[in-house]
Amino acid sequence: MKQFRGNESAFEATTPYLEACLQSQYERPPKKSRWKAWLVILLLLALAGYWIFTDYRQSQRQQQLWQEVVSSITKEPGLVVVEAGFEGAGYRVSGLKDVYARDPTTFLPESALALPVQWSWSPFVSSEPEIAEKRLQKVTWPAGVSWELDGTGVLFLSGRVEQSWFDAMRASLVHIPGVESLNSRQLLIEQEPEQKLRQLVRTLRLQQLYFPRGESRLSEDDLPEIITVVNVIESLHQLATELGRVLSIQVRGHSDQVGGERMNVLLSQERADEVLNAIEQQSSLLKRTGILESSGFSYRYQEVVESRALVSNRRVDFYVIDRSLNFQE
Repeated sequence: MKQFRGNESAFEATTPYLEACLQSQYERPPKKSRWKAWLVILLLLALAGYWIFTDYRQSQRQQQLWQEVVSSITKEPGLVVVEAGFEGAGYRVSGLKDVYARDPTTFLPESALALPVQWSWSPFVSSEPEIAEKRLQKVTWPAGVSWELDGTGVLFLSGRVEQSWFDAMRASLVHIPGVESLNSRQLLIEQEPEQKLRQLVRTLRLQQLYFPRGESRLSEDDLPEIITVVNVIESLHQLATELGRVLSIQVRGHSDQVGGERMNVLLSQERADEVLNAIEQQSSLLKRTGILESSGFSYRYQEVVESRALVSNRRVDFYVIDRSLNFQE
């Protein structure tokens, strides 16, 4: 075109097209944009980071849950954790478990652990107060009896029980692990009729009234002892009647060896009669029943208590005869 010397007007109409062709021939093609590729890479990296962070956070959460489970089990009475950790494809706990301890599986969180837990427990007997109380709750307690176990292992009992129950349970209660001793001061122990009858007989046998030498009269100072004897004999008679027993009570007079035999027999009888009359004056019931009889024995039944031998023999005591069983005491 530069060397053309002819009429150029004929090409004026095509000039724009030719220039466009020349421009497209010599202009450099534009560079392709790579921002989309980088965006994809960044998104993939972000997703990978989020996945790693989420997995780490979940792992930490699982570890925290597991530590909380082990800590709770360790603090629970009746459970002793010997070993706890990760084994194989899950967790493992081994230790000792009392039969009354809480079920360890109940310590697992509501959002369960991602891995299974393998339990391995060996039986043992715990003496912790909480477990001891669970054992005591299994005891068949009589109605009206209450109990409390303090932190030192002392079992306090209160209420009313029969002697037979108390005798049977006293030894077994203190053998419960965690129970160190028994306090029954607030426990009213009622004897069974037969035991109570024998106890009253023994109580009456211990009652004795003493006299000065050569005398057979009671003084006003003896009245409290007479009232005590009356109460014991009335209780004994009432209980014996309920049991269908026929009792006879001897009021026995004694003397020391000073003086003649005949005089001492008479003196012993006078002492027995004196006490019998005093009893009947205090109790119209015993006077009507006729279960009392007096006898004088002189010094045939001596009580030798070292230097008090003579004094202790100037006495009146009581002897019980169960005529229905041919029993004497």
